[in-house]
Amino acid sequence: MMAHEELKRYPVYFLALVVMAVVAWCFAPVMGAVHWGIGIAGAVMLCLVAVLLHVQAGRMRKRDAVVRERWRVVLYAASYFINAVCSGHVIGTLYAHLGWAPDLGTLLWALVPAAVLALVFCVGYMVQGKLWHRIWGVIIISVSVAALALSVITWVKWDRYLGSFAFFSCVFMLFFLIACLCSRKEPENRWRFLSFSGFWAFAVIAVVVVLVLSEGEFLDGLDFDFGGNGKKKKNKMVK
Repeated sequence: MMAHEELKRYPVYFLALVVMAVVAWCFAPVMGAVHWGIGIAGAVMLCLVAVLLHVQAGRMRKRDAVVRERWRVVLYAASYFINAVCSGHVIGTLYAHLGWAPDLGTLLWALVPAAVLALVFCVGYMVQGKLWHRIWGVIIISVSVAALALSVITWVKWDRYLGSFAFFSCVFMLFFLIACLCSRKEPENRWRFLSFSGFWAFAVIAVVVVLVLSEGEFLDGLDFDFGGNGKKKKNKMVK
């Protein structure tokens, strides 16, 4: 049974990736009209709805005489999708304030590494054997980290649209993989872990977006060109 549990959650994960891409594409043309801090704050406020759904799902298990697993799954999945929307929201805010206008097709292509690696991960666990499962988990996590690094290089050196969204989707993927690994020890909490992974993915993506948009000291210390118009840096040079 456990060998197929990852595959049961994969469609939810894949749809969440697509939702994140569509929301980022929709928000990129409009979020430039407001300060980026307002965009981030709006996503955080929406995330609070996901928190309420997550908490309610946990309460159902504790209070109901007969556990309504179906409704718990619905609530946890809804929480996960809302965090995907929040992630797309902040990514769209980033693109808007960098003056980028990515097309939806490019963003969907950028999902391919995260979609394929997660699927390979799930299929690999259909092979029986605890030792194999441990080895397989280490292999896929290592490859995923490498994909994350490659996406950053692509973002900086070659294609800012493809690379940046591949990076964000790989972040989303890594937390999905971690949720799957954690749920192997606690299968009864598999959907709860999936919901948690959405919160962590959103938090990391939001922090990266804030670092890029604020041009903090950390990013200033790196000689990276993230594709913005560079007005702030030019003003510093003039001064």
